[in-house]
Amino acid sequence: MKNQDKKRSAHVHSSSSIVQQTMPRLLIALSTGLLVCAVMLASQANAYDHGDLPQDLADLSLESLMNIQVTSVSKRAESLSAAAAAVYVLSGEDIRRSGARSLPEALRLIPGVTVARIDAHSWSVTARGFSSSLSDKMEVMLDGRSLYTPFFSGVYWDEKNTFIQDIDRIEVIRGPGATLWGANAVNGVINIVTKSAKGTQGTLIEGGAGTGEVEGFAGVRHGGKLGETGHYRAYVQTVRYAENERESGIDAQDGWDQTMIGFRTDWQRDENNSYTVQGDAYDGSIDMSSDTEMEGHNLIARWQHKLSENSDFTLQIFYDHYRRDVPASPYIETRDTYDIDFSHRFMWRPGHEIVWGGGYRRSSDDIESALFSPDRRTLDTYNLFIQDQIDLSEKLKLTIGSKFERNDFTGYEVQPSLRFGYLLDDKRTVWGAVSRAVRTPNRVDHDLFVPPVVVGSSDFESETVIAYELGYRTQLRDNLSLDTTVYYNQYDKLRGVDNSGATPVIANEGEGEGYGIEIAALWAVRENWRIHAGYNYQNLDIKAKPGSTDTSIADNNRSDPHHQLLLRSSWDLRHDLHLDSTLRYVSKLPDQDVDAYTELDIRLAWQYSPRTEFALVGRNLLHDSHTEFASNAGGVRDSVEIQRSLMGTVTWRFD
Repeated sequence: MKNQDKKRSAHVHSSSSIVQQTMPRLLIALSTGLLVCAVMLASQANAYDHGDLPQDLADLSLESLMNIQVTSVSKRAESLSAAAAAVYVLSGEDIRRSGARSLPEALRLIPGVTVARIDAHSWSVTARGFSSSLSDKMEVMLDGRSLYTPFFSGVYWDEKNTFIQDIDRIEVIRGPGATLWGANAVNGVINIVTKSAKGTQGTLIEGGAGTGEVEGFAGVRHGGKLGETGHYRAYVQTVRYAENERESGIDAQDGWDQTMIGFRTDWQRDENNSYTVQGDAYDGSIDMSSDTEMEGHNLIARWQHKLSENSDFTLQIFYDHYRRDVPASPYIETRDTYDIDFSHRFMWRPGHEIVWGGGYRRSSDDIESALFSPDRRTLDTYNLFIQDQIDLSEKLKLTIGSKFERNDFTGYEVQPSLRFGYLLDDKRTVWGAVSRAVRTPNRVDHDLFVPPVVVGSSDFESETVIAYELGYRTQLRDNLSLDTTVYYNQYDKLRGVDNSGATPVIANEGEGEGYGIEIAALWAVRENWRIHAGYNYQNLDIKAKPGSTDTSIADNNRSDPHHQLLLRSSWDLRHDLHLDSTLRYVSKLPDQDVDAYTELDIRLAWQYSPRTEFALVGRNLLHDSHTEFASNAGGVRDSVEIQRSLMGTVTWRFD
């Protein structure tokens, strides 16, 4: 299965899209021009008053941070400290201060999430195991739009992005979230929430250039009012990532660029009705031997209606289109997805808060390749969910619910969960959960057709997990909090290969277990200095089912690090000088033949004026280069070396 997975990876992750040939040069020229202008402005530093700087999260107390409202656990607002799940919230301010330019780079900042860079444009993002170039057990949402593709049940990270300055927060649930979010939320849910249009008024211009990772980027966003109760914003951004080298010293041919435009409008008709319409479009290319292309666009419409103090509903519709063209394969995938989702919250009776809803999704593809049969398929998915939070006492809450889905591959799937949360006091919470989740078949599982190497199967069933979790969350002191989770997962019907026939067939050949511990801490050292720390141990023990002919499925045991350590510091050296650093340790990946590594990222920012900020960002500073995940060149192991990088940036804000 290992070699076949790598072959499928080559077909999937080599795809992208061509931007015009002059774009990289224009991007670098624009970024350099922005930096030159910044230096000219810096020469007039004394002309500005530094006393009126933007407020950030450093001004919030630790208690306030623990009571940040999250929505991913129960599809209703609840405080982080009381949520009965392993949930972590990364703020938009944390992301901005890290210097991250993409969603996977931001996800590196979250304890318990395993992020490995395969090359300049490909990432493995997961939690609690199953790292792969085709990672398929995390549901990823961006403003309610699923980023997952039914092609391989994962995310094209080189396509999916947004204007980084617009992100309000990223909520990550480690562990199953299928009761609310459906199939694919096996090991976790990533919920990316952007700011309202009202929260992004005025004009923002940013740009930067560097070496080793991001060659250059530039972006402009503008927001304004729409009548008396409406607001809007629109943005355009472009980025160019540098090419890496492989272990052998040859060029990796993985440099890429992308240009995006987007908008969002929000308006309030009255105190009970609010509306949102937003969308994005992108185009990009990857510099392979034959340049590959990617392009797409999406549109979301959302209506939120308040029925009473204890009742409201949300209706959302979205459309998503993308096209990936890899001439070298040859391979072209075009997909159009339509989705409608409804959810309603109300008090059924005292002590019973109900959240229920349903939805329908249609995803149609056209795969121009001899590797799939049939080359076109339309998939319809229907779902209904219901969840009841029961207040058994002032301190003890029980949440029970289930998702009911019907898909075109396996028919009906049931994904229930049972959770409890017990407040020991106002600073300590114990919670636990038992959940079932599934990863439904995709086009690769069902329709891959590469005889005599491997073929898909119409008999492939959903992969399943039964998960047991126990957590403890506490505020040890006024300036120190701790969040700990232990878990045990039982997996069944995992993907493998049936070798009993002349041609290997994708089949449910594996089973096993996973377990681990996750620890996250926040220490407010001083008013102007905070340290976030995280450690997780994970172990995955996967084996072939009795009677299986699969000989390589056990390799899934060793594609994930057993140990990960994260230390992130945010320090305001002065009111106008900010130092942020991230130290991360990742233990070895035996099956990938990837050594353990420790790396350091640093960002030093000078708030020259209330309108202007300069920053210097260094990534992977401890080594010239290192490998994070195995990859091939021409079918031979020759992994990409991730380079040390330096980048200078400037940001302007105008009313």
